[in-house]
Amino acid sequence: MLINRLFCYSNRHAGKPGVLTCFIVIAMFLFSGTDLLYAQWSGNPESNRKLIEKTGNPVNLSVINDGSKGFYIIWQEKIGNYTDLFFQHLNYDGNPSFFGEGVRINNRAALNEPAKGITGQNNTLILAWKETVSEKHTVLTVQRVKSNGYRFWGDGGLAINEHEEQITSFSVISDSQGNSLFSFIERRKDANAVYAIKLQKVSLNGYPEYPEDGVDVILSKNVITELQMIAAPDGGSIIFWLESQNKINVLNAKYVDKRGRMKWLKTGKDLFRQNNSILNYEVTEVPGKGFHLTWTTINSKKNIYHQLFDYNGSNIWDDVYKNISDPESNLSGPQVCLTSDNGLVFGWVTENKNMRSIKLMKYNLNGAQLWKETRSPNRNSNTRNDFGISLIPDERGGVIVAWFSKAKGENRPSVYAQRIGLKSELLWGDEGIPVARNQKTDKSYLNILPDGYNGIIAVFKESEADKHGIFGQRVFANKTYNSQISEFHVTSLNDTVSVAWAVINESGVLGYRVERTIIREKDDESDWVEIANVKPKNLNITGRYSIKDFPSEQGMYFYRVVQIGSFGDLNVSNTGRIDYFPERNDKIFIIPGQQVVFGDSSVIAFNLPEPVDVRIELFNSRLEKLEEYKLDETVKGINRFSFFSRNFPQGVYYYRFRAGEYVDVKKLIITREG
Repeated sequence: MLINRLFCYSNRHAGKPGVLTCFIVIAMFLFSGTDLLYAQWSGNPESNRKLIEKTGNPVNLSVINDGSKGFYIIWQEKIGNYTDLFFQHLNYDGNPSFFGEGVRINNRAALNEPAKGITGQNNTLILAWKETVSEKHTVLTVQRVKSNGYRFWGDGGLAINEHEEQITSFSVISDSQGNSLFSFIERRKDANAVYAIKLQKVSLNGYPEYPEDGVDVILSKNVITELQMIAAPDGGSIIFWLESQNKINVLNAKYVDKRGRMKWLKTGKDLFRQNNSILNYEVTEVPGKGFHLTWTTINSKKNIYHQLFDYNGSNIWDDVYKNISDPESNLSGPQVCLTSDNGLVFGWVTENKNMRSIKLMKYNLNGAQLWKETRSPNRNSNTRNDFGISLIPDERGGVIVAWFSKAKGENRPSVYAQRIGLKSELLWGDEGIPVARNQKTDKSYLNILPDGYNGIIAVFKESEADKHGIFGQRVFANKTYNSQISEFHVTSLNDTVSVAWAVINESGVLGYRVERTIIREKDDESDWVEIANVKPKNLNITGRYSIKDFPSEQGMYFYRVVQIGSFGDLNVSNTGRIDYFPERNDKIFIIPGQQVVFGDSSVIAFNLPEPVDVRIELFNSRLEKLEEYKLDETVKGINRFSFFSRNFPQGVYYYRFRAGEYVDVKKLIITREG
């Protein structure tokens, strides 16, 4: 080896030349028998996991899936006289991708209103927000960010509109080419057009595709509000808005092709017009078909309507609209999701005599009901107040719903979740399962996203007095929490490695796979080798398991347990590390593959078949000798030598190890935190 040549000796007694070992400083790892390397979600709904390390009072919290195995959180905070916007990226294990307090979306000190975000190309995040310049002048600012915190379009983002107008509403989507489309409503000073809808397209590199501030979609003297937009099949967009006409709000839309040319009527197409004013609406794209619209009207009571339209804006269902009404109740909060079997599950909140409950119904794309009756995620809804619905599809034609629930006598609402199957069966118990139920905290801004295995990740805000934070929980398809594999331990005795674990609530578990590797790369699954397969006891109480392993070679090993659910979902335990060096070993060697910690001291570990005098010499990168240590009180087996390293600057060092006639040289890297 090159290092051995530099030191002008050959190691005739070591068998093979020593491998260069890089010793990196991380204080948590110092030669413990087993280490848990990656944090897990909390398995206790009374104490959820804090996802963002440092926040003030976060508001307007939202979550966007990155299209892979992670998600973005965006939120707003008031700092001094300004409002700042932040984002953070996390993986499905709840681990942040960069420093824990998040990154400012906009580095300028400004009054930033809440941001909207969508998934961009290559798992990036596209953001848009209003930035107030003066009382009558707001700027629509946009940004593209990466999961590592990088901002593609400069520290302050791009300003979409340059004129001194007031932006009242906006929407953002992306097309198949990776371009971002931003539509926005301007309130103008021009008496001929009080309101205008404009559209701008921005390339991946941050260049506007349309001239000036974008193309005019519509000009109107009527009040225009509630802008939404979906992608059209040809790379264009369909833009929706509410327009006040004769003292009622009507729902209009307009098609804009990828070149910015207008289709449909000049004033937009009326999608719904009735004597009752539209309070709000939601649009859901149905790929290959068109779009589904849901809207709420208000007269003496709130009623909900919905219809499926093709890409020409024509009704697909025979009825003009489908009406969901209850003469005894107010209906609100409609939510719709497209299921994996091309159905539409429709959810809403019913309020009657100060009691609220959640109802759901599934339709096919022809408008026919697929469930015999409406379904509540809580079979005992008459004893609880349920509201604040969030709805996502699972992978098997069903849905997962999360909501706030408050029972009589409770001070604060809890967060519950329920999985409803293809045929409306309740899969997570009669009342759902608690996700967050600490009665000392207020909860708000509930967001859920699928974990890819028929489970969910829930993100929400918790507040207690003047303390606020962003918290989360993961629930698997078999209604266990992510850390239900508990009490995971890896230990070594003589030539045996023991792997032990406990499991709470084994319903829906098919088995456990115990795996081992000598390489620990966070995102590489290919090096894990199965060493045992264990059948579950299927206990509703805690089940305990252990297996024995006999590695053929000494060294550092990593172990984990993979729980296999009945739906094919995998629940992976923490990772345990063990230094395996059987006592019967009759060779001299330095413990390989260790990550040594430098604080005030450092440790070198080695094995001796018999006690022998040891000498360790320390050199700098110029091969100048710095220190020499003589050890004359060694023992048979594993020895650990600790020396003071605080006085050595950070950098690359080498040490020469001599034990009798055995000689080896290792590389050492000294780094420190802070």
